[in-house]
This record gives sequence, C-alpha cells and structure tokens, in this order.
Amino acid sequence: MKKFLAFILFAGFIGLVNAQQSNCAIVNESFSQDDLNDAAERMNVSPEFACFIATEGFRINDFSGRNLDDFEDISGLTPARDGIEAITLQNFNEANFNLLNYNLELHETQQLQYRIGNSGKVISVYSLARLNKTFNSANN
Repeated sequence: MKKFLAFILFAGFIGLVNAQQSNCAIVNESFSQDDLNDAAERMNVSPEFACFIATEGFRINDFSGRNLDDFEDISGLTPARDGIEAITLQNFNEANFNLLNYNLELHETQQLQYRIGNSGKVISVYSLARLNKTFNSANN
C-alpha cells in the first residue's frame, strides 16, 4: 500500500511539473518557455496567444516577377532579444522562422507585409483582429 501511495504522489508531482510546461511547438532548446513568456508580455498577450501568433500568425507567399519595392524589407525588423541576428536574405530560414524573435507591432485591422530581400517572397503577418477571431474559433 505504501508503494502504491508513493507512486500516486510521484505521478501527481510529475503531472504538476508537466502542467507548467508549454505545449507550444516553438518552445525548444533555442526558444525557451521564458522567451515565450517575455514575448507575450512584450506584446501584451497571453503565452498561448503568443504561441498561436508564432505558428499561425503569418504566411509566406511567392510573388516572383512582381515589383516588390512598395514592401518594407524584412531586414528592418529588429531582434527582440540578445543572440538573435537581424534577418537577411542569406540567413532567412523559412522552416525555422519565429516571428516572436523580432520587435513587431501587429496592426489591429491590417496585415503587415515584408519582402524577403530580392527573393520574390513576401511574409504577410495577419492583423490582430484576424488572429483573435481564428484563435478564439480554434479554442471554443
């Protein structure tokens, strides 16, 4: 009986520790839970919503052949924390791009668009209104 009770207490402790961990897919060895919490605080949103912004808040489109001079270059986004490089065409990695690594003020109703150097690609960052609507739909 004592072994069973000890097992239950241990399992409950493990469950409590795991409950404090994020289920956010972007939390890993290069972007910690503290980084997520800092980004959420900086953006004045919950950590869950910050995670949603990082994973679902943008899309990358190929606009090859179009004049993209009207779009601000993504290199204009400044890093939000130490150890993050400014984005350049040479170091941009679409698969590992984390929007929360950069100081970005989301617009309430308009999406933001940034060209990725002369690659012909554009990152479209959704508006807060669209993100809120999608996030709330997914969580209800």
